[in-house]
Amino acid sequence: MVQAAATSLTFDEFIEGYPEDGGRYELRHGVVLEMRPIGPHEEVIALIRRKLDFEIERQGLPLFIPQSCLVKPLREGEGYLPDIIVLDQKKVKTDPYWKKYSSLSSSGAIKLIVEVVSTNWQDDYLTKLAEYEKLGVPEYWIVGAT
Repeated sequence: MVQAAATSLTFDEFIEGYPEDGGRYELRHGVVLEMRPIGPHEEVIALIRRKLDFEIERQGLPLFIPQSCLVKPLREGEGYLPDIIVLDQKKVKTDPYWKKYSSLSSSGAIKLIVEVVSTNWQDDYLTKLAEYEKLGVPEYWIVGAT
C-alpha cells in the first residue's frame, strides 16, 4: 500500500475528493491509501467473481456485483473498497451514498463481501472483520492468494 495523502479525512471528504486516476483507494485512520493488488490476488478475485456471477445468473437472483463500491464502516475516518461485494438490486437504491458515490453507508443491500488476503492480511482478519460485523454485513469471506 502506498500512502496517497497525509491529512485526516472523514468518509464524506474522502468520497467527495476520491482520486479519478483509475487507482483503487481506501480510507484508513483518516488517511487515503492506494491499494495495489498483485497478480495472484487479481487471479483469485477474477475466479471468485466469475463463479458468483454464474450462480447469480443461473438462479435468477436479484443481485449484482459492482466493479467498485466503497463501504462506510461505523468507525470514523475509515472507508473500505472490498475486492468483491454482492449487492441486492432493490435495497441498494435506498442507501443515500449509492446513487452519487457508488458507496454504501449501511449493510442493508450487502449480501456478501469477499476480501482476498495478500500483504495487508491483518486488516482483513482483524480490522475489517470487526467493522463489517458491527455494520451488520451478513457474510464475509477471507480468501488467501498464493
